[in-house]
Amino acid sequence: MDFLQTIIPVIPPVILIILIVITKRTLESSIITLIVTFLLVSPKNFVTGISNGLLETLVGDTYSFILASASLMGVFVRLVIASGGTIGFGRKLGRLANSRRKSLAATFVLGLIVFIDEYLNALVVTSSMRNLTDKYKAPRLMLACTVNSAGVPACVFAPISIWAIYYIGLIGDSGILEGTGISGMQMYIKTIPFMVYPAVFMIVILLLALEIFPKYGPMKEAYRRADELGDVFPESGRIGTMDEEVEEGSALFFLIPLATIIGVAFVTGDIFTAVLVGVTVISVMLIATKKMTFGDLGNTIVEGVKDMVYILVLLLILFTFTNACSDLGFTELLVNAVSSVLTAWMVPPVMFIVMSLLSWVMGSYWATSALCMPVIIQLAEQMDLNMPLMLGVLISGAVCPATCSFGSEALIMSSQAAQVQPAEMALANLPYAFTAVGISAVIFGVLGVML
Repeated sequence: MDFLQTIIPVIPPVILIILIVITKRTLESSIITLIVTFLLVSPKNFVTGISNGLLETLVGDTYSFILASASLMGVFVRLVIASGGTIGFGRKLGRLANSRRKSLAATFVLGLIVFIDEYLNALVVTSSMRNLTDKYKAPRLMLACTVNSAGVPACVFAPISIWAIYYIGLIGDSGILEGTGISGMQMYIKTIPFMVYPAVFMIVILLLALEIFPKYGPMKEAYRRADELGDVFPESGRIGTMDEEVEEGSALFFLIPLATIIGVAFVTGDIFTAVLVGVTVISVMLIATKKMTFGDLGNTIVEGVKDMVYILVLLLILFTFTNACSDLGFTELLVNAVSSVLTAWMVPPVMFIVMSLLSWVMGSYWATSALCMPVIIQLAEQMDLNMPLMLGVLISGAVCPATCSFGSEALIMSSQAAQVQPAEMALANLPYAFTAVGISAVIFGVLGVML
């Protein structure tokens, strides 16, 4: 009986990991695992249990917040793309570059600025800057890596991005804010200084782009081909079609709405209100300048909401799954196992490495974060660890695969926009990701001792 009580809570997470690794499909794997989990929780009342679980998640404050905020963010991203404002800003920025290093630096800066969504970042920034970087013989692998290394960290550092909405929701759902008098957004901001891995990886790649950090692995070969053969593509060649012309709009269509969102978020501390005002501002600008009719605007808004449907369905399943895992006792089992073998200062670096490996294998920060958030929080409470530090461990570990996993959606989009094979980009990034993981683990160890 004791053996069954020990093994049953572990079954659903193991099934989820195995299915994601085999199928590379996060949503479908999550649905199957959710069914298995509720069969374990309450086999006699399976149908009622799973329907009640989904309904409780759907009407809960956390998911309602994510549903509304993410939908609005999808609309904002669509309107920004339609305006051509990001393209216009990127090309103005590119005019300041007159060398390979400066062109990659300009790409990096644009990647930091387009922080709303990593998919928008990967597609728009890469497409905007690739002709410029080609001009100065910067390898396309380096272009993709630069965009990825700026865009992904920027999305977690900015408290008004899709990533932030997700983590603010997870934090709010965890119960750690009760009685503190602070909001989920305020706790997220407290966590930003402890997001060690994205900061380290970003610095490593920036120094590489500036040709200060040493080149090694596939990236060294990519630079050799560019310098000696004048070919910015790897030996496997270009994938996709020739560069298409992207319509350029005024940079104001990007800068004014973005500044509005940042300003309103700063004043109100409410990300939903901030994005709503931002959507209103860019909508008025598009109508007033006759770039869109009311009919076009309505269609674009609908498409923006559609863009978020996959993520919202996935999160509904994952939130329900983690609640069911909690009912099975998974969190308590894992927390007791970790706390029995590790001293407090060892928890941050060890959990960061474990989460990085788990997240790399699964290839999904959504699933990894939802599964591990209860464990991280309970470890912090039980072992009296700094909560923002442990949340930083969680986010750092979850971010890692977005920079080097073969299945990372952000990496795939960056590589496709740069017209190189995703696997080649992942292999080129891996040596630098390993470097960043090692440095980050040491920093987390030091922070574990200090805090």
